[in-house]
Amino acid sequence: MPRFTRSIPLVAALLAAFVPAAIAAALSLTVLEAEAIGDMTTGEPVVSITFDAVSTEAFAAFTRDSVGRNTVVRIDGEDVMRAIIREPILGGQVQISGNMTMADAEDLAARLSSGDARIEVELVEE
Repeated sequence: MPRFTRSIPLVAALLAAFVPAAIAAALSLTVLEAEAIGDMTTGEPVVSITFDAVSTEAFAAFTRDSVGRNTVVRIDGEDVMRAIIREPILGGQVQISGNMTMADAEDLAARLSSGDARIEVELVEE
C-alpha cells in the first residue's frame, strides 16, 4: 500500500498536465475585506478585494503558474470578469470592475466582506 500512496502526487500532477483547463477545479478564495471605490484613473466604480493569508498564497501560486492564460472570476457561480493573467498577483489584493453602478459595487463589497458570497477563479480556454 505505501508504494501507491507515494504515487498519488505523481498521478495528480500528470492529470493536471493533461486535463483541459476548462474542466479543472476552480480556486475558491476567502475575502478578508472588500470595499467599493472609484477607480483613480477613470472614476468607474470598482470593488477592491483583499484576501486572507491562505487565499493570498493560493492566488499568488495560481497567477504565477498561469501567466498568459485566460481566467474567469465567478461570484456565486456567475461569471463577473474574464481576464488574461499578465503577471503574478502576489499581494492578495485585486479589483473587480466593469459595467456596474456604485450601488452595485457597494452591494457586492458588502456581500463579499460578510462572507455571504463565494468567489472563485478558474482557467478557461478561449
